[in-house]
Amino acid sequence: MEQLLRFQWWDTGAWLVLVENLGPPLARALFLGVLTWSLARAARTSLDRAIRPTGADANLRLLADRTIYLLVLAVGAITILDTFGVPLSTVVTLLGVVGIGIGLALQDILKSFFAGVYLLFERPFRIGEEVSVKEYRGVVETIGVRTTTLRTPDNVVVLVPNALVLTEVVANRTHERRADAPPADGQASPVALRPSPSPTPEERPELTGAMLKLSLLPRSFAEGARVQLRRLWLWS
Repeated sequence: MEQLLRFQWWDTGAWLVLVENLGPPLARALFLGVLTWSLARAARTSLDRAIRPTGADANLRLLADRTIYLLVLAVGAITILDTFGVPLSTVVTLLGVVGIGIGLALQDILKSFFAGVYLLFERPFRIGEEVSVKEYRGVVETIGVRTTTLRTPDNVVVLVPNALVLTEVVANRTHERRADAPPADGQASPVALRPSPSPTPEERPELTGAMLKLSLLPRSFAEGARVQLRRLWLWS
């Protein structure tokens, strides 16, 4: 490293000395680079094969695979720098300065990233469930490390930052297996049943079939009309 700092770029003889001195380190660095890349891919594949049979969430598996891949690459990069005489303390200091700069510049993105990691582990809702976040309501299609994708009833795709999902009140409309069927124009109008967990057959042995319970709930609508809301409890 000191040779590079004191190198005389206009001297042909200095170039020959540089090639002679850096030849072995460059060869070692190239070998370590290929080895690191191969180990990172092997570690990612092995981890994915180990996690897949557990039935873990696809996004959680992807996060784990990428994390182990980047960790192996980071260790390999530090090892390669060591072959050129760069001390570990210098690397740590440089990474700290760069990390602070990136953290300040990408504060919102990092906030959403860590919120996404939390959502993948906590799992307050799952893919396929219908949730509401602020004025947005839709079915969860993906839970990424930065955004959660919702598809609204009118088929509009909404990307909600995970930081917003973590800090706002989230209504999970399919956490319980039930469906509400409000009447319209004096008649019961068919609506899409939203599945969600209900009384078990052991709790209600007198009920059989897919429908466990029908509740008639009084509700008030426009112009003071009193109607009954049909609530269907379903088996999963």
